[in-house]
Amino acid sequence: MGSVLVFLVIMAAVFTGGGGGGSGGQPSFPVPEGAVYGCTDSEALCLIVQPNSTADRDYRGKPRKVTGSRGVVATDQSRCADIGAAVLEEGGHAVDAAVAAALCQGVVNPFASGIGGGHFAMIRLANGSTEFINAREVAPGAAHKDLYAGLPSNASVYGGLAVAVPLELRGLELAWRRHGRLPWARLVAPAAEIAAHGFAAHPYYVYTVGPYTLRVLQADPLTAEAFLVRDAATGRYRAPFVGELCCRRPALAATLNAVAKYGVDWLYAPERLEALAREVREAGGVMTAQDLQDAQPYVTAPLSFPLPGPANYTLVLPPPPSSGAVAALALAILGGYPTPWADTEPALAAHRTVEAFKHAFAVRSAMGDPGPPGAANPFVDVGGVLGDVADPAFVDQLRAAINDSSVLPLSAYGGKYNPILSGSPGPAPEDRGTSHLAVLDAAGNAVSLTTTVNGPFGAAVISRSTGILLNNEMDDFSKPDAPNIYNLAPSAANYIAPFKRPLSSMAPAFVLGPAPGGGQRLVMVVGASNGPRILTGIVQTVLRTLYGKSDPLAAVSGGRLHSQWLPDSVLYENYTALAAPIVNDPAVVEALRGRGNNMVQYGSQLGDVQAILVEAQADGSLRATAVADPRKDGAPAAARR
Repeated sequence: MGSVLVFLVIMAAVFTGGGGGGSGGQPSFPVPEGAVYGCTDSEALCLIVQPNSTADRDYRGKPRKVTGSRGVVATDQSRCADIGAAVLEEGGHAVDAAVAAALCQGVVNPFASGIGGGHFAMIRLANGSTEFINAREVAPGAAHKDLYAGLPSNASVYGGLAVAVPLELRGLELAWRRHGRLPWARLVAPAAEIAAHGFAAHPYYVYTVGPYTLRVLQADPLTAEAFLVRDAATGRYRAPFVGELCCRRPALAATLNAVAKYGVDWLYAPERLEALAREVREAGGVMTAQDLQDAQPYVTAPLSFPLPGPANYTLVLPPPPSSGAVAALALAILGGYPTPWADTEPALAAHRTVEAFKHAFAVRSAMGDPGPPGAANPFVDVGGVLGDVADPAFVDQLRAAINDSSVLPLSAYGGKYNPILSGSPGPAPEDRGTSHLAVLDAAGNAVSLTTTVNGPFGAAVISRSTGILLNNEMDDFSKPDAPNIYNLAPSAANYIAPFKRPLSSMAPAFVLGPAPGGGQRLVMVVGASNGPRILTGIVQTVLRTLYGKSDPLAAVSGGRLHSQWLPDSVLYENYTALAAPIVNDPAVVEALRGRGNNMVQYGSQLGDVQAILVEAQADGSLRATAVADPRKDGAPAAARR
């Protein structure tokens, strides 16, 4: 563990002293002529951006909403949406487009995702069959629940001990082998090219490399060279300016080119696995080559939750370790009121929505990773909690507990799953980061995929031999020696175990509705990024689009609320995301405060949603409207031929 302590001492120095930054919200690196500050009220978000995005167009001038009948792709980076749409134009399956777009996202938004991380992928075929691919990272074989005992609190955030076994590439290849049409090399090539040549830093990239992240990246020559630029005047690495060429990663490009030519098995050759594992151990980790070889993605059936109400919608989500059931529970609570959500007075509708969130997140504390299907010794038995979430009687009980005039005591949320009431372990830690994409092809095949390296730039560890930036997914596990700030014990369902996956907020989803000739049809492809705010972002987007009949872009870009039971607060947005104002109705905010909520203005995004609304035409074709969230400057693309 000596190398762990050395690394963490370095990181502590980074955050307490040198390495740039500034005071009073002013960045310390040089400011180009004409630059503006994209500050809110937090130094970490006080970054140089150019005013070249708008509420309805991204920094490239791409619209945030497109409509098409030949296929659409929604991502949080328009260059990747274009790559996915080009794949569709060449006759590619939705899975092909998703693979190409996801690999692109990992290069141009490396702070959120990449092949050193993992993902959840929901796939629905045109024939109505649906499957879930779990390619989330797993704990190394030597990991155990007391892995971080006695170590600094950031041991699970930075360095080799924060790294879980990545499964991104294996999961993408698995999806392609099952459903892909185009050659694998065609799908990998665009990301490899961008990695080789770099890219002009886009506004959200610059926005993300704030003073604190900047110091982390400056602390290691490999991360500095990969993600920053060397200032000609000072010789020091600094954040790039918007439009400045950055992020050439020749080692990653070589890895991607080899994977394109030879397949993912090339990376899993014994000598390469041993080199990668050795690099993780040199950074303080416990990973072995055997861990990398043994960890595998798997395919299983998703969960389906019929939602109450006359529309007869069904929400289709991943099973645990996804906590997508949280979104299903909140929607089920809200769908059961006699007066539809869209017809309810706005302040009351907001209150009920927030109370539904609190109930659902209290129930989340019982969720964890059951392990692969058919596991002889599942990590966590989630059958009981999932059964209750699907039970109308349990949902009715939670709805009946809501007081339309006031908040409840913290012990009154979640029914029998409330950790305060039951004395059972408390909530799991927050996950972070991520990137979401949604794809629909002309035939009606669809993919909803959420990918992540967890925290910004993962563990801040780059493999010298492969150029891969590694995740810090181990921080998503609960630690027995770390009760939360509410003095609740950490979630035992989410303790570390060898090859266990940590609980995740990632919840790529489909919404189904009645088909004209009977059965069900695809109505919506939806998902989000940004930790637990994924779940509340999905719920509010579904409510606004399908129940409130809002324009899809207005539904995605409107101000959001977020509550996760603990902390005991309700976050609300009132800020400018690059050039797009994100606001909540002040009257609604005050009404929620008057009902006893601790209202907290949040200076950043409450989730980042990508969605596709699907309409069946009289001739049997599909008309799809894709939207991307302005919060991360996203824009979708439509196939044109």
